[in-house]
Amino acid sequence: VCADLERGSTTGPPSFVWMSIDSERNHRCGSLELLDLVSVTKATSLQMRNFPLAMAGASFFLTTSTGNEYLFEAETEQDGWRIIRGLQWLVARWVFHLMIGLPEMNNELTSEPVDDVAHQLVDKMLVCVEQQ
Repeated sequence: VCADLERGSTTGPPSFVWMSIDSERNHRCGSLELLDLVSVTKATSLQMRNFPLAMAGASFFLTTSTGNEYLFEAETEQDGWRIIRGLQWLVARWVFHLMIGLPEMNNELTSEPVDDVAHQLVDKMLVCVEQQ
């Protein structure tokens, strides 16, 4: 399974999507609208007891406004943190712009590749953390 961000459109917000991959094509397994996310958190050891085959250090949970939790596992712990922080910053920035009525972020998320925006936000966050 691989995951990606899907650009939004005038009919809907950007989404976190996951697909199964086979030799012929990708099959979309599911998606979550970014505005439906309530939390993006690192998996705790207590949570991981129910998932003994998942790598605890590289795993994270997405929780939706309906209370559904989705477990994902990145290739490495560093990739897991990158995804967590990227989604957190992307959603926070987008909601902030929506709340104060600035349309720029909506334009970014519907006209640019979302992963470019997410990578830019994560890179900015990493610079801020390194400076502290």
